[in-house]
Amino acid sequence: MLQLIRKDLMVLFNRWNVIFLLLSSSFMVFVSNTTIPQGQYLFIASTIAFFVSTSSFAYDELSQSEFIIQSLPVTRKEIVFAKYVGIIINNLIGIFYTTLVFLSLSLLGLREKDFLQMDIIISTVFIVIFMTSICFPLYFKIGYRKAKIVNILVFMSFFMVMNALIDDLDKTKSMLLLLFEIPYLHIIIPLAILTMAMLSMVLSLKLYTKKDL
Repeated sequence: MLQLIRKDLMVLFNRWNVIFLLLSSSFMVFVSNTTIPQGQYLFIASTIAFFVSTSSFAYDELSQSEFIIQSLPVTRKEIVFAKYVGIIINNLIGIFYTTLVFLSLSLLGLREKDFLQMDIIISTVFIVIFMTSICFPLYFKIGYRKAKIVNILVFMSFFMVMNALIDDLDKTKSMLLLLFEIPYLHIIIPLAILTMAMLSMVLSLKLYTKKDL
């Protein structure tokens, strides 16, 4: 399984992809609808982690590496597990690149220095887990190309929700304060998302095991 994760990382993080990530991250900072650093950080880190996680399926499909992997002593269970473990690694990579961009901009005096907050990092991780948990079973069932519309819909929904929350910041803060008054909500939401991820992985495993290649 570790070799599968390493394979994805080597394919996705070659020199040109790294340069593209840094440039696109910087670009998103300046074109985003908000100047609030925490909101920008959350959006950019989540976007990088989500697209890196889903792009591994696209590369497998384009290079037909799935057929090569099947000829190796690797089980389909290991392939599924590797993709889901990759979500956590891709989250860390998205956070790393976004932090690097924001640190560079703050040193140049172009952004505030209080962008990095633990609750933002945790929110990034759970947002990406939530979005990939929706998409992954479809990728394993029908492939990335056919399920690409779902990928777009999931990301656009995230984008619109983020914009709506940022556009009316006072209302968002009031809503969050009300939500935080609900007992154990800070525990319920992460547990619900983790449960969703586990169910998604089980479903992906069942679908991929039965899939004819």
